[in-house]
Amino acid sequence: MVQYMKAMLLARSKEVRDDGSIVEVVIWELPAPLSPSVHSYKYRLFYGTPAEERVRYDNERGKGDHRHCGGKEEGYAFCHPRSTARRLRKRPTRLEHDMKAIIEVAKAGSAVRAARQQLAASRGGEAVDFRLSFESARSLFADLTPARVDLLDTLRRVGPCSVYALSKAAGRNYSNVHTDIARLEVLGLVERTDEGSVSVPYEAVEILVPLAQAA
Repeated sequence: MVQYMKAMLLARSKEVRDDGSIVEVVIWELPAPLSPSVHSYKYRLFYGTPAEERVRYDNERGKGDHRHCGGKEEGYAFCHPRSTARRLRKRPTRLEHDMKAIIEVAKAGSAVRAARQQLAASRGGEAVDFRLSFESARSLFADLTPARVDLLDTLRRVGPCSVYALSKAAGRNYSNVHTDIARLEVLGLVERTDEGSVSVPYEAVEILVPLAQAA
């Protein structure tokens, strides 16, 4: 999370593959660079699992642009087309937008494709929704069980609270709710504050499951 700055979300997408690995792309535009970075972006490009970070590119104040690979951290030279930067600076001011989570079944590589589409839409002043994709319907519904969808609805209705308070509001066992919230947090559907409260940052969740077309 970017603190002490008014940042604008340009792209946010996540892809859950059948082998359990996750690809995530998050890009913010900042009013000023995070020194020693010289560009006005805060980003996170991740590939791995909750237990194993295989590759991650990001930047932060004091470190600048760096990557994590094979347990090692090293700096690298961030670059982007100047024309893209100019278009972003000319982007119209957006209206306030209640973000949605759009969940779908899509082929591998969908997180990067979605991020490209979001960046293109951002240049036209369009607001960004969170895009979450699964490689198969089987993995989607294994993660988004009816109990977890109900929990998202309860948490959105109750508002930010502790996991204990949420389990009371949902009338469910604390241990099971704790497990469900932990997974929903990994998926990006739940956020947690430094104080430990959890919340749903979306006004709605849309699940799209395309059916095969006849040849």
